[in-house]
Amino acid sequence: MKEKLIYCGALSLMLTVLFSFSGKEQPPDFTTEVYSRFYSYLDNFREEKVYLQTDKPYYSAGENIWFKGYLVNAATLRPESFSNFIYVELINREDSIITRVKIQRDTTGFSGHINLDQEIPSGDYSLRAYSQWMRNNSSDFFFIKNIRVGNRIEELISLQTTYGELTDSQVEVRIHFADEHALPVSDKKLEISGRWLGSRRRNMTLTTSSQGDVSFDLPVDTVEHFPKVLDVTLDMEEYKFETKVYLPDFSNDFHMQFFPESGALLDSGVQYVAFKAIGTDGVSKEISGRVYSQKGEELTRISTKHNGTGKFGLYTVPGESYYAIVQSEQGVEKRFELPDLETEGVALRLISFQDKVNYSIINHLPNQLLPLYLLIHSNGKPFIVAPFSNLTGQVDISDLDPGISSFSIIDSLGNVYCERLFFKRPASLPTISMQPDQEVYGKRELVNLSFKIQSEQDKTSEGFYSLSVTDSHYVKQDTINDNIISNLLLSSDIKGHIENPTSYFTNDTVSSEEKLDLLMLTQGWTRYNTSDLLKDQLQQGDHLIEVSQTLTGRVVNLFGRPVKDRDVYGLVSGNVIATKTDSFGKYAFDGIGFQDSVSFVLRAQRNKGIVDVKIVPDLETFPDFSTDFSRKSNEQRTEQDDYFDQSKLRFFSDGGIRHILLDELTVKARRKKRVVNENYLGIMADVITSEQLDRMRNLDLLTILRTMPGVMVMNNQVSIRNNPGPPLFIVDGIQGRNFDDVQHITTDDIDNIQVLKDATASFFGPGGSNGVIAINTKRGEINAPKKPISMATVTPLGCQKPEQFYVPKYDVKSKRDNPNPDLRTTIYWNPALSTDSSGMVNVEFYTADPNNDYSVVLEGVTKEGEVSRYEGMVNRK
Repeated sequence: MKEKLIYCGALSLMLTVLFSFSGKEQPPDFTTEVYSRFYSYLDNFREEKVYLQTDKPYYSAGENIWFKGYLVNAATLRPESFSNFIYVELINREDSIITRVKIQRDTTGFSGHINLDQEIPSGDYSLRAYSQWMRNNSSDFFFIKNIRVGNRIEELISLQTTYGELTDSQVEVRIHFADEHALPVSDKKLEISGRWLGSRRRNMTLTTSSQGDVSFDLPVDTVEHFPKVLDVTLDMEEYKFETKVYLPDFSNDFHMQFFPESGALLDSGVQYVAFKAIGTDGVSKEISGRVYSQKGEELTRISTKHNGTGKFGLYTVPGESYYAIVQSEQGVEKRFELPDLETEGVALRLISFQDKVNYSIINHLPNQLLPLYLLIHSNGKPFIVAPFSNLTGQVDISDLDPGISSFSIIDSLGNVYCERLFFKRPASLPTISMQPDQEVYGKRELVNLSFKIQSEQDKTSEGFYSLSVTDSHYVKQDTINDNIISNLLLSSDIKGHIENPTSYFTNDTVSSEEKLDLLMLTQGWTRYNTSDLLKDQLQQGDHLIEVSQTLTGRVVNLFGRPVKDRDVYGLVSGNVIATKTDSFGKYAFDGIGFQDSVSFVLRAQRNKGIVDVKIVPDLETFPDFSTDFSRKSNEQRTEQDDYFDQSKLRFFSDGGIRHILLDELTVKARRKKRVVNENYLGIMADVITSEQLDRMRNLDLLTILRTMPGVMVMNNQVSIRNNPGPPLFIVDGIQGRNFDDVQHITTDDIDNIQVLKDATASFFGPGGSNGVIAINTKRGEINAPKKPISMATVTPLGCQKPEQFYVPKYDVKSKRDNPNPDLRTTIYWNPALSTDSSGMVNVEFYTADPNNDYSVVLEGVTKEGEVSRYEGMVNRK
């Protein structure tokens, strides 16, 4: 309700802006309808976006990736989204899920970890995060962060790959092999397998030199259309070392695209044309060149300004065409045609200065009968919808939300003639200051840090924050991936990869405003489709807001038709839950809470003694994925290698054990007969096992039942203590039998007998009210009872059990004098910081042994939706 009141207030403000802009006394019906559709969208769709802060940008095998998730309202950036769960995945270069965890919201947001197995291969990985509600939009708007993982623990062999110059469509590949002591691996055979020469896979057998080197020529022109990976197997006699080598893009070729401002290149008038140059590896190329008319007349010179983008002005002439001849830094020269001129259409040009945007419109629409409007919206919220009479004008954007906005020319039917994206930088962000209690700290010394978050005068500084403190020698700050500002304000609203997104918020040789404007001119696709919004063509998705954990499915009869109003029971951890199917045969257990690796046994009530229904649980689905890894510089690789070496020392100093993979060994032995010590439902029960029954071969079933706790036999009648009637007998999953029907079963035919009492027996509905005796007969060698189709076991993805980052305490002398080295690289991680009413927050932790300075990164979101980030240092001695 509060959010609706805010929107209504915003609507009043927008209408005031509209009056001053259009000169109308009241908005026309079309304008009112546009506002109504936008705010209806905000109310009904309530899009979300998520950002993860991690404790560091790269990791070693055996470590935890610690993260804090910020799930916010996409329109306001306030941490008030309705979803209570997010999903975080670790994905490798082969697009395989390594780990998927489900995180439940707590009082400060979402926090969790991903454990990196000791045996995880070194390489590039992607960290992806989303909510179920976010799946209704494109996965382009999920959070993605690329990280590198090194493994010096399991790597008995390391290799370094270098490449020669591209000559005659071939590149020399050189690989150096070294052992764990950095000595060359000499005179060892290896096999290299890759796909080239068409679609054929080719194997090469080579031998390392005395220096541990091999080299071979790789035909580059045939590799481009295949995964650029080589499988390498080195025969070390005691074991085989296997790894993959991911090849860079050897081609110097590039492609160039042109983007007339707002979409169309009209056939007369002055327009700006942006361009983007990209190599075959998807990374930007820096180019320079000239633009010519079809007659060969040079019109202007062009060059890239930032990340392969630039723009130029062009005066177009009817009937003319244009092209560009450009050259890359590698000396490759190419010709590219500009888009064809269009005789009809509308173009929009924007020039911004501080809080004002000047616009000019080129209108080439003959016989235009419908009035045209200027529409401005930001984050799905309309800012201006106004008819225009002049082709030039100015808009005050001081009240426009920060982030991406859309300027469009539309008609009264909702047709969009042109659209221009515009980025407004925040006028100010909360300022953060840090005050340590000392100027410099020694070994294993207590550090106390005080942070002050200061927002504008009329806004609260209260919010949610996460803090990472790392060893600055081994952990370098991430300059490639997003931070919370660049992500929530920019990249989370744009489709496609943004190269080095944080660079758009820094001023260097090119101003931040100019870089952002080039991105708006060339990227083009955002989460908010103006045409669909105007024409009310947005469809509700298939995925609901996940407020609580739910188990769903169907109950059908033997002909596959839905069975309505049927009881369905679930059994988990000894507790029974129940529900009924609806008119479509669907059931749902709502509002349940469970952690990961918890199994549910589900059962649909059936007619006595008859298997007449089948339970069909809904399968969990997860979004598809494809990875996109940008290349890292050699300097970054070297920094990371130092970190991985340090992590190896820390692992073994902490008592880690290396696993060595030996050749396959076959062990032959007689198969051991399975011992059943729990019932086929996976719940607690009193059990007589097959071994116990072997010792009772001379006894009949009635006598055996007498030995079971709580089972009473009187006058050949069986009951369970504290129950007035006879129990329910189940034989091999078939229920509804009485003792007269089972007393003929011999001891030799029984594998185990189980007695269920109290709450566990209620899983079987009214029939189990007096307890249950389940008899499982011997079925084949493993003696496994078969479940009826009215029952099913599911293990859905549950919530990760919260785990706290460990920080050692050196509060007494004996701990400070402990000889075991403290080689932490993440010194302190706290994902659950929240400020008081004055914007203050305090933390404390102890330093590690190395005397390296510490990097401090604090990120967060205020309750008003302001994002903030702080970087600082703690000095060591």
